[in-house]
Amino acid sequence: MNQKADTLIKGIKDQIVDLNQQYLAEIQKNQELQKHQSILYQSIENQEAVIEQLNNQLQLLKMTNFANADNENQRDELKQTINEYIKEIDNCVQLLNR
Repeated sequence: MNQKADTLIKGIKDQIVDLNQQYLAEIQKNQELQKHQSILYQSIENQEAVIEQLNNQLQLLKMTNFANADNENQRDELKQTINEYIKEIDNCVQLLNR
């Protein structure tokens, strides 16, 4: 009976050691995944900044083309775009003054 108990206890201890090793491996894997996730989030932020910058450049190019155009519709579009920017700037100023 004592030998069975010793064998059973040794088996349980071995399982505990195995589970502890698996747990530590999962912790390390989780940390690596979190680092990778952080890198991906930073990459996304950088790409969004580039997209915003490119959109701004595109808007400037459009305004430049509109300003140089002889077409009345294009000039009206330019005026409308400028008015929208002015309204947005006014809203930002009002928010800053609060």
